[in-house]
Order: sequence, then structure tokens, then C-alpha cells
Amino acid sequence: MVDIMPYQQQSLEIIARHTSYSGKKILEIGGDTNGNVASKLLDLGALDVWSINIDDTYHNRDIGNMHTRRLSAYELECYFESDAFDIVLGIAILEHVDDIESLSRAIRAVIKPGGVVYLQGGPFWTSCHGHHVVYVADGRFYAFNGDNPVPDWLHLLQEPPDAAEILSSSGIPLAHVQGMIEQIYNSVHINRKKYSEIKQILYNSDLSLYHVEEDIRRRPDDFTVAKLAGRGWNLSEPFGVYSADFVFLP
Repeated sequence: MVDIMPYQQQSLEIIARHTSYSGKKILEIGGDTNGNVASKLLDLGALDVWSINIDDTYHNRDIGNMHTRRLSAYELECYFESDAFDIVLGIAILEHVDDIESLSRAIRAVIKPGGVVYLQGGPFWTSCHGHHVVYVADGRFYAFNGDNPVPDWLHLLQEPPDAAEILSSSGIPLAHVQGMIEQIYNSVHINRKKYSEIKQILYNSDLSLYHVEEDIRRRPDDFTVAKLAGRGWNLSEPFGVYSADFVFLP
């Protein structure tokens, strides 16, 4: 049996509440580079699993009933036949995809009538760790879910020069600070969309939203709320939503 990360396991369990994996043809968008989720789906009884990613390390490969392709999700209609899949899933992708409307249209074209779609994302830009730092320098691995030097909501409260000064004052080498600031504010790796915007796009998409589960990880305290207001943020934004799971049914 393949071991997968707890958040990946949770995603598969949510999907399993709505459909069986047995005998299904499945498309995984944004697959992990080791193919662990795809392998797990086959262990759970899937007939055929296609896993796509645009990462440079992803290769076109067929191993039994597992197929990996370096392919953009926007190109699904060009690569696959209409109504090709029983299940389409994407774990930890909604914070990365820039055009979620186009993604939903592409999925709609390849999901079978009666099929299940599952999309998950987080941490969202408006959450405490929305900066999504994952940065390696001189043997040190900085990560939003591990060695995280970035104060909560710093990315929403400060412009790059002030954010850099705050990180430098904590003793982080200047070269590391510069790399993280570039990633936080300029990297194309994250879409910097507000959670409320992502949720509204999915509500209005070509897919039929059935269920949403929101992970409320940490809400800003009164001091932070005041600072967010001072920066012009709409305080109706659900800053506490760290991640969310969206299930779409026919």
C-alpha cells in the first residue's frame, strides 16, 4: 500500500463519501511528482488513473494503469475525449490556478454525466500563511508549514520593503530574505486570489457545487483586524479560512 500525506488522505476520504473508486477512470490535476496519490487510487480499486502537472519534473509515462502527463489543465479538451472520466480531482491546486473559470470549463468537458469533481486548495492568500513560502537556501528549508519565519498575515499588511526589513530584523540572512520576498510578492507559483473570490468563481462556474468544507485555522486578532482595515482590506473577507474542499455533483 502507498503512503500518502494526511491532507491527501483526507481529500480521498471526502471524495469517497460521494462515490466509489472501484472500476472508475480518474483524472488527477496537479498530481504529486512521485505519483503517490495516483498509486493510492489504483490501490483503492480505480480502473485507470491519469495524473497531470505542468511542473518541469513531470514526465509522460505509462506504468500499467497509471498514466502521467506534463499537461496544463486548461488543455484537457484538446488531449482527452469528451465525457472521459468518472472522477476528476485536484488536491492543493486552488491557490495556484490563475484562471479558475477556464479550469472549471475544461473539467466540465471531460467529466462524464453523473461524474464527481473534487477541488481543494490552501493556504489561500487571505489566510495567515497565504504567502505560501517554500524556499531553500544554503541548506535551510523555509516552509509555511514548517520552519516559517514569516509572521502571520505579513504578506497582507506590508509592502515588500517593509516586509523585508521585518524578516531581516529577525536574523535571517539578507540573501534568504530577498529570495523569500521575491517568492511571496512576485512568484507565479501562487495566484494571490482572495478566498471569497475563489469561492464565488466556483459557485458561478460550469460545475454544480454540492458541498463545501472550510478549514478555519486561525482568525486575526483585534489588533491585526485594525491593521487590515488600515490597509484597505474589506473586513467581511473570511481571513480565518485556511483551506477548503469543494465537491461538485451532477
